[in-house]
Amino acid sequence: IELAGGAYVFSALEEQDDSTLSTMNMQMEAFYAQAKDADILIYNSTIEGELETMDQLLAKSSLLADFKAVQDGHVWCIEKNFYQESLELGDLILDIHQVLMDAEVGDSELHFLHRLD
Repeated sequence: IELAGGAYVFSALEEQDDSTLSTMNMQMEAFYAQAKDADILIYNSTIEGELETMDQLLAKSSLLADFKAVQDGHVWCIEKNFYQESLELGDLILDIHQVLMDAEVGDSELHFLHRLD
């Protein structure tokens, strides 16, 4: 995210965690406090399957409706094929950069992200 020109809202938590895991457990309250005012939300689709709609996201937690990114329609999903093409990390960075710089970027211009409707 930083390579793409953004600021990762959980960077302080990563600094506190000395483990080398690529995931971390977090209570919804802590996630809410850190991410509720983020301009963009990116959902990792590999966890429980790819989402297509905002309703599918809100079904996971109605608290997400309070998030600035949800209200502004700036929620993106990483497509499941990204993890089969991990050598294409540069394209994901470019996708994130485009999303950060152009709020109206279309899905057809991106490789691994799509906007939730």
